[in-house]
Amino acid sequence: MLTNCNIFFEKFTFRTPYKVTIKGRAAHYGSDYEFKLEYTGTEVNQIIGFIPQDVLRLLKEDLNETVGYGPFQEHNKKIARKLEVFNYSLNGEKAFRNKD
Repeated sequence: MLTNCNIFFEKFTFRTPYKVTIKGRAAHYGSDYEFKLEYTGTEVNQIIGFIPQDVLRLLKEDLNETVGYGPFQEHNKKIARKLEVFNYSLNGEKAFRNKD
């Protein structure tokens, strides 16, 4: 069964030059979950909430492409704060990017 998984970004907090905390909501399987992630560029760790593992893998890749890796500079922070949503599709446990 194919379903959408939308990752809505609400707040990026740059804790150190190498670590950012991301808060937001993940909507999938008919539910809406708050999440909190720690992102370094090389890792994305789910602290609170539920995002399917395969979506986390794609999310990390998309954050790598848009926000980049630490040490985070001012241009990385500006890009991150403009992000609103990433859209994915789930087919069972396999995730795919939605092309807009």
